[in-house]
Order: sequence, then C-alpha cells, then structure tokens
Amino acid sequence: MIVNELLARLIEIANLAPLALEMPNVYEPPDTVLMAERLGDGDAVNKWQSKLLGKYPKPLRDYILSGNGGCPFNTAEYETERRYFIVREAREKLRSLIIFYRKYMDSQSLPIRPAHNGEGSLYINLMDRQRGNSFDWHMTHEHSGIQGIFGDESVIHFTIDPFIEALKGVEARRIRECQKCRRIFWAGRLDMTCCSTRCAKVLRTKNWRVNVSVERKKQYAVERALRESKEMQLSKRKARKKGK
Repeated sequence: MIVNELLARLIEIANLAPLALEMPNVYEPPDTVLMAERLGDGDAVNKWQSKLLGKYPKPLRDYILSGNGGCPFNTAEYETERRYFIVREAREKLRSLIIFYRKYMDSQSLPIRPAHNGEGSLYINLMDRQRGNSFDWHMTHEHSGIQGIFGDESVIHFTIDPFIEALKGVEARRIRECQKCRRIFWAGRLDMTCCSTRCAKVLRTKNWRVNVSVERKKQYAVERALRESKEMQLSKRKARKKGK
C-alpha cells in the first residue's frame, strides 16, 4: 500500500526533530528569561528563542525559518510559530499513535488516550480504561483542529487540520518506528521493521551476533562440561593407580 502524499510529508517533517530533542513551547520562556526581561533586557526572550533554535539540527532549523526568510520569532511570529508547532505536533502525534496501536494490539482491551501534560505536549494516559479502541487527541496550539469561517454570502466553510486529513482512512499498522534508528516510517510491506535497507542490514547483523553469541555460550558450556568430565575421569584413574 502506498502512503498518501500529505502523510508522507508529515512523516518527513516529524523526522526533522530527533526523538530525544526537547521542543518546549517557544512562547512560554523560563522564569529566568522573563525576569531578565523585566530587569531591563528587552531582547531576553528573543535571545532565548534564538539560542534554542541554534541547538537544533540544521534541517529542522531551516524548515522552521524558511517560511519567513529566516526571520526570528518576534519579527515573523505567525509563520515561524506555525512551522515550529507543526514539527512538534507531527512528531508527538505520530509517536503517540504508534504507541496507542501497539498497546491496543498487545491487549485488544487496553485503551490509551493521548492527552496534555503540564507543558502542553502529548503523553499517554493509561488511567482512562473505558474507551474501547478509541482515543482522543488534544491539540496543543491554536492552529490545530477544525476552524470555521464565514465565506462569501455568509456561507460557512471549515478548514481541517492537515494531520486529520492525512490520517483519514489510513492503516495505523503501517505507521511504524524504525527498530534501529527510531525514525518514523511508512511500512509499504507489513513485514518491514526498519525505515531503510541500511537500517535493516545493521539490525540483522546485530541480531545475528546476538544469536551467534548465545549459540557460542551454549557450545562453550557443553565443551566445558565435557572437559571437566574428562578431568574427573583422569583424576580417578590416577587415584586407582596410586591405590595399587
């Protein structure tokens, strides 16, 4: 099965941010930054935002800033904010979906509900066990979800979150996390466990070494037992000879 273009793009965007990379709300700076601003450093927030972006991988940084000519947050706020949160939410939503489906398939009865934690990002809440195979997504910024607008002649139009559009009718089991590099990928074949041939080869080699190591340990144990048995028989023969 071929992935739709919108979902393929969202997966690509989600993979711009490594799994371990922290992506806090850039419009909720730490108290220390706010205090510095109150004490007279009017550029404190912008400096913190720029420093934060400076730590990110170049492809991620380029994507976030490319929509506004490389302007920092405070001079091209909307577009930079939108791109930042697209990456943040694509990564969190896709990973939460992978976890949800994996847990659901493991138990067939344990519902998992992505929800907010204290900082606004997604996490898996295991407390709600009354939802069967359904789950809720809570959007973490104002540009997500469904937006209604009044068009010409008072006609109502709705703009739906691209993430919802991308996932409609998609097989959840094909959205996976690579067992080697942990990147998100679309499994064109259901037996795929890695995002690329390279990762699959590395994983096979690793598994082969583990299996060989196990076999070698078994073989070593057998050889050691045989060696100890021979040594015991030899010592018994020597003892019998001395007795004679």
